[in-house]
Amino acid sequence: MTGLPLRMIARRIRERMSMAASTLSHTREALSRHLAFIGFGAEDRKALTLAHEAITEAFVPALEHLYDQIRVTPEVAGLFRDEDAVERAKAAQRGHWLRLLSHGFDDTYIAEVLKIGEVHASLGVTPGLMVGAHTLLLTEALHMLARLSHDRVGPAAKSALIKCVLADIHFSIEVYHRELERARDLSETRKAEILSSQRDALDILEHAINEVAIGNLEYQIPTPQPGRFGVTVDNFNAAIRKQRQLVRQIEHKATHDPLTGLFNREHFFRCAQLLLDEARAGGGNVIVEMIDLDGFKLINDTLGHDVGDACLREVARRLRRLCGPEARIFRQGGDEFTVVRPAAADGADASEAYYERILSGLQEPIPVEAHILHVSASIGSADSAADPDSDIENLTRHADLALYEAKNKGKNRHCSFAPSLLLRALQSANIIASSHRALEEGRFSLHFQPKHDLATGHVVGAEGLLRMRGEGGEWLTPGAFGPALDDAAFQRDIGNFVLVEAVRAIRQCRHVLPAFGHVAINLDTAQFIESGFVTDLARLIEEREITADNLQIEVTERVIINDGRYGTARHLNALAALGISIALDDFGTGYASLNHLRSLPIDTVKIDRSFIRALRNSPVEYHITRAIVALGRDLRKTVVAEGIEDVETRALLVEMGCQIGQGYLFSPALCLTDFIAYCRQTHDVRHLPPAQGRVARG
Repeated sequence: MTGLPLRMIARRIRERMSMAASTLSHTREALSRHLAFIGFGAEDRKALTLAHEAITEAFVPALEHLYDQIRVTPEVAGLFRDEDAVERAKAAQRGHWLRLLSHGFDDTYIAEVLKIGEVHASLGVTPGLMVGAHTLLLTEALHMLARLSHDRVGPAAKSALIKCVLADIHFSIEVYHRELERARDLSETRKAEILSSQRDALDILEHAINEVAIGNLEYQIPTPQPGRFGVTVDNFNAAIRKQRQLVRQIEHKATHDPLTGLFNREHFFRCAQLLLDEARAGGGNVIVEMIDLDGFKLINDTLGHDVGDACLREVARRLRRLCGPEARIFRQGGDEFTVVRPAAADGADASEAYYERILSGLQEPIPVEAHILHVSASIGSADSAADPDSDIENLTRHADLALYEAKNKGKNRHCSFAPSLLLRALQSANIIASSHRALEEGRFSLHFQPKHDLATGHVVGAEGLLRMRGEGGEWLTPGAFGPALDDAAFQRDIGNFVLVEAVRAIRQCRHVLPAFGHVAINLDTAQFIESGFVTDLARLIEEREITADNLQIEVTERVIINDGRYGTARHLNALAALGISIALDDFGTGYASLNHLRSLPIDTVKIDRSFIRALRNSPVEYHITRAIVALGRDLRKTVVAEGIEDVETRALLVEMGCQIGQGYLFSPALCLTDFIAYCRQTHDVRHLPPAQGRVARG
């Protein structure tokens, strides 16, 4: 298309500026009606103002993209004389849009559009090109805005921007309309064609933009379209396809775990509930499975997170293969996975063969770099058929209870949910709650079982044992409140209670029994590895005016073998540096190695009661006990036997050379007052040297 010479265009513009001024009032009213029609109001202006910086940031590159497109489109590029003309037009467009976004649809805007409209009509810019340019500008700006933070450009600002662009399209084309009416040299036929083209293009583009604005990114304008408008349509459709791809990528990131590619925890409840609803609507059911890896934390702690991540990716790959194509697999976090799958009508998928396949498949060695990893899994499952009224949250809780049961039974196995598990969980919850309440009400007490020199019978100390007074006034042993001892919050509180009570008892015993030895207490791992524990304990010992060797800390073999995980050795060394005795409890029942006895500051070894009770009747237990006593003697450790109930057992232990013993032969655990009275009745209470300085009998 060829246009009029630029000098002619400039003269016509000057002649008609006066005419434009006379129609300004009418044009302002028309624009106001259109803005009201599309719902552009004060809230939209406010939204644009708040997001002005971000929108401006998006519009500048969007204009660059528009004019890059103009340069390679012959139909449009031919309207400009040279590159300078293109740059001037781009600068004018930038000023127009930045002014509109800053000041809105004021009189300056109206006058400017009147001027631009006349230039467009004189150059031969058709409505299709105008709509195409607006469309390309808007879609590119929206694409740029999509990369920005939601906090910077929210839905309100984007909606206001779309309305603003639509209003500008409408007004620009309306000005074009008026210019055509004034163009007497055009034929009526040509006018009709232009008007028809303008209206068709506007309707098509307006409908498309509205579809995109309401979130329909699947919409595409039908093709082919004629002439230059066809180029615009192709650009529009390509921009929307690009936007659709971007949205899908964002949605995938929001619903999938980046490490394994499985569905993530956030997507679980919505997706799983939908699967349950669909299954029930069709007369079926689903099975929810909780899968937790056994021993994975050791891999992370010893080989590092990169190896651990590679292990998790391989586990996810195997689960996809083992669980079947209809299963939906979710990574809940860490080494825990959830599977939701339709239940087969014949119950075949609930068979142990199915779970054995999964357990066996996960046990296969996993090669990672130079390592061969071995993991197993515990599985808990719940079938919606067993509880038709359960939602997915209840089914997940039931599967979790079954998983906990599988862990308790030795791991590397599957357990199905049964109502008894829920009953047991409720009982445990009640025990935990009542234990917290008993601690608050002061119904917990530390009782003391005397520890005797087996050769002389003298009391050399005591072990502090926790007791709780029941509702009827009776004293309950830890077996009655065991679940509370596994509760993290209660562990911390009761551990502090035990420590304070032990130190208080030591102070009182030293006051009335000057030759008193020590009180031994068993602390949970989480307490003595807690930051600041050693410092706080040292302060408590100083404040209560006791000596550190009056206190003995007992640790189990399980704590010792987890040194790599908890840094146990460092904490034990810090306690020993204070002068506190360290005893290894229940020796012979766990996995502690002789190297631990050599490398850790352990000065006392306690033989587990299971060996002592069978000592007289089992040659195996006799020889094991004799070996432990000999080992303690050779390593210069004090050896303590617990659970002595008869004089024959005591005699055998004395013969072996075991130094210290405790049990019902001497006394059960006593309250502090009774313990002090018991010590006085022995007449000759003798203090043994601190355990770390004691030399075993030869």
